[in-house]
Amino acid sequence: MTASPVSSLWTTTDSSLHQTLVFIDFAEAWAYMNAVAAKAEELDHHPDWSNSWNRVVIDLRSHDKGKITARDHDLAAAADEALRAVLKPRATAYARTFAAHLIAARWAAAHAMLAPALAANMSETDLRTRFTTMDDKSDPLTEWAVEDEFLLTAWPDRADNDLLWAYCSMWGKSLVEAVTVTITMAVGEPRTLTIGRIDFGRP
Repeated sequence: MTASPVSSLWTTTDSSLHQTLVFIDFAEAWAYMNAVAAKAEELDHHPDWSNSWNRVVIDLRSHDKGKITARDHDLAAAADEALRAVLKPRATAYARTFAAHLIAARWAAAHAMLAPALAANMSETDLRTRFTTMDDKSDPLTEWAVEDEFLLTAWPDRADNDLLWAYCSMWGKSLVEAVTVTITMAVGEPRTLTIGRIDFGRP
């Protein structure tokens, strides 16, 4: 059996695949544990784990083999997908807030939502210029929508920390444009969200 590749959301120790995640509250942490429990039952392979309010600590090991095996890798991969599903509502809300900031010309608030690496390469002025270049002064973009059918949790170049790809529709009286964003988990605790990538204009 070929093991699923372990993502950077896990640390490999001598005896286990280890993960510590800090969520925004107990409900989100518990939702993750429930989702992982369901995956563990499907795979008939169960984690060593603990929970303290918003913190979840997981160790995956195959006790019968005395080492990490393909079963641990497979459960880690399933847990990563469970994490994206649990965080999808928060990531969706984050994308909608960003779209609302852009339409309302709240450039500082929109820029504050960018990941540090993206913010370093795209100043607040750059963000405003990129967005307003799409606009037509005679028909300004005044409305927006982020529909559930245009949200993806899996796409070809998704990175380990990426949670959601969101297509943000924007329109005026006749002009229709879009901004697409990738919502990613920031490093640190709790797992806050940021905009990891932006593409301006309809694909």
